[in-house]
Formats: sequence, C-alpha cells, structure tokens
Amino acid sequence: MLNIIGTIFLLIGIGGIVFLIVRKKDLVFQENFTPLRKKERGNKGKDNLQKVGKILPSLSKTATNITKKFLMKIKIFFIKCENGIDKWLQRVSQSKKFEEGYWERIKRKK
Repeated sequence: MLNIIGTIFLLIGIGGIVFLIVRKKDLVFQENFTPLRKKERGNKGKDNLQKVGKILPSLSKTATNITKKFLMKIKIFFIKCENGIDKWLQRVSQSKKFEEGYWERIKRKK
C-alpha cells in the first residue's frame, strides 16, 4: 500500500517537472536568450552603500522604538499574569480547605 502511494507521489512529481520544462522550452531554447538577471559591474555598489547609510539611522530608530514597544507589551502581559496568579493564590489560601492545620492533617493520614 505504501509503495503504491509512494509511486503515485513520484509520478506526480516527475510529471510536474516535465510540465514545467515543456512550458519553458521555447524560452530557454531561443537563439538570443538572455538570462533574467545580469550582473552589472560598475560604481553601483558605492552608490547603494551611500543610500543605505542615509536610510539606516531612521531604520535603527524605528527598530529601537518597535523593540521598546514590544518589550513593554511583554512586560505588561507578565505583570497581568503575575497579578492573576497572586489573586488566585489568595483565593485558594483563604478557602476553607486550607484552614489552620490542613497540612498537619494530611501528614497524619499517611
């Protein structure tokens, strides 16, 4: 059973590859085929570096603000969780089940 399912997936995969090759064969086998990405050499690297240098200070400020906001939200979440747990523990400790001598009675039962 598993062999049949594996064979079906293999055939579907091979069929997909063949389908893509058939669709793109005209594009690949053209005489004046040029790849979509050309590596252009020149002074563009320095220009791009200068552009990035101008953008980075504003991005770093934005990233810092986003990080601060995220950390504050996490801090608020943990404080709310801590308060909820504290209230729950107070309710449990004030219940009749945990009155004086509760733990001693449990030890005596053993």
